[in-house]
Amino acid sequence: MRGQESLIGKNTTFHTSTFGEIALVFETTRTANIIAVSDCTCWTVNRDEFAAIMTNSNKQIYIDRSTFLRKIEFLNHLSDYEVAKIAHVAWDESYKKGEFIVKEKEQGDTFYIIKKGICNVYQKSGKEQILINQMNVFDHFGEKALRQANETRTASVQAVESVVELLVFHRDDVFRLIGDINDIYPERPVERIGNTTLQDYVQEEKLSIKDFKELKTLGIGGFGRVVLTQHQAKFFAQKQLLKEKVSDAEIDLEKRIMKNIKSSFIVELIHALSDRDYHYLLMEPCMGGELMALLQTKKHLPESWARFYGACTIKAIQFLHERKIVYRDIKPENLLLDSKGYAKLTDFGLARITEPGEKRWTVCGTPEYMAPELFLKSGHDFSVDYWAIGVLLYELCQGEPPFNDPKEVIKGIKHAKFPVRITPGGKSIIQSFAKQQASLRLGNLKNGFEDVFKHCWYSSFSWDKLNSRTMTAPWRPTLDHETDTRYFSSQ
Repeated sequence: MRGQESLIGKNTTFHTSTFGEIALVFETTRTANIIAVSDCTCWTVNRDEFAAIMTNSNKQIYIDRSTFLRKIEFLNHLSDYEVAKIAHVAWDESYKKGEFIVKEKEQGDTFYIIKKGICNVYQKSGKEQILINQMNVFDHFGEKALRQANETRTASVQAVESVVELLVFHRDDVFRLIGDINDIYPERPVERIGNTTLQDYVQEEKLSIKDFKELKTLGIGGFGRVVLTQHQAKFFAQKQLLKEKVSDAEIDLEKRIMKNIKSSFIVELIHALSDRDYHYLLMEPCMGGELMALLQTKKHLPESWARFYGACTIKAIQFLHERKIVYRDIKPENLLLDSKGYAKLTDFGLARITEPGEKRWTVCGTPEYMAPELFLKSGHDFSVDYWAIGVLLYELCQGEPPFNDPKEVIKGIKHAKFPVRITPGGKSIIQSFAKQQASLRLGNLKNGFEDVFKHCWYSSFSWDKLNSRTMTAPWRPTLDHETDTRYFSSQ
């Protein structure tokens, strides 16, 4: 801005001042009047333009950083996934000519790679500093600090050119994310595939949509409705999606993701059909209704109940992540309860197949459950699901989510109020899932989901019983027959 302005008569700002920064991130009401008291020239940028600039900028920074790290010979033994994790926690530093980057005999825990400029390496000989090496772009130093905590620097490194730029990362971050730099990761066991009886039945019978009898409506949404349907003695939850609302590409992607998902904690897609106006997804029916309906009935759930439903969700997300699927829409409405009271994840409209280390840039999800990086448009990955698990656990215990405003999300879970009913262990796991820094969230560290299973909040919980479905659910629906829809509001 050039010129002079008055801020409600209280403050006066001049050349190079700015205002309206909050509006670049949030849709919010202006909190003050800005009145020019002299001729002014202002530069403006609207929220959409700013979001596009930030998204493209952050995306390019991440791509450039990953590409740069791939050129470092020292890191060649790491997988693309591990390199991408390092790229998430690395940062840039710059030094002027003559400045020391590290000094001999200091303790260090950071690793440096030269991006631009030249550095001299010195070692002391008596009272003199002896030049022993000169380093250029792609050269690195601090390897010993990366391998061992609080390592003493064996030399001093000084910037030679007017500006030296470096990429830096901390040993603790690397250790949390990928463990020892030389570790080789074992492959995870693949979860046992469930039966496909209903799938085989539909395919063998060569059924069309006209062969199904509609019984009752289970739910209605913006894109269509879900109906309980029947063919002979078999029952299905039939998801009907208007073609004018959902594109062929979107439904094909959802089908492609779901067709090979066979987990005890995920609603199974049996078959997909279509006609002129609708796409139809035949799903296994879960007649206990939505977890949200149970939560609304109870107001809030005992922590032991939240632990059980959280565990069902965790197992579903583990299954998806091991198959390179990021879900992006965890919430009580998307967890259905089956006849035994177990929670199953449903609705894969926002799920995407994502390579390890890849970032997604589409802003999507339910606002109360969206991670900070979604609002900041800085790119996201599997870690948005860990954040959402933390929010889910909070809402199950409290009866409402911890955040009702994007500004609260940006401030973080540490500013949320925890009621007395949430134990220290419950608070710990919620805060561990919902860490501001995506790379440090519970589930996203070097041990993956093992860190979740071993968290103190789950210390007395039998994951084996949950996996085998021999654990008694805290609540089980009372169903008189297979078409009993008492737990669904839309009938």
